[in-house]
Amino acid sequence: MYNAQLMVTGAAREGARSMAVTGDAATAKLATIDAATGVALTASDIVVSAATCAAGTNVTVTITHDQHFLTGMFGASVDLSGKATRRCNG
Repeated sequence: MYNAQLMVTGAAREGARSMAVTGDAATAKLATIDAATGVALTASDIVVSAATCAAGTNVTVTITHDQHFLTGMFGASVDLSGKATRRCNG
């Protein structure tokens, strides 16, 4: 779970960076999913704070993901979250 949490946090950071550079929310979501190696993120797990990224404004990417345990020994799943904010470059 610790590794999955690190992946989610890093993926949020990568998504925010992508949004700040490209200004495209769909591209940012794809970058977020691609960065979460080993975690089955979907587009519905990701929220981008704005549809566009005007120069000088901030954009935030938030991930909320329900990660299932392999064995069920500690319950069925745990909620993981990651959040990152970047300034838009325009």
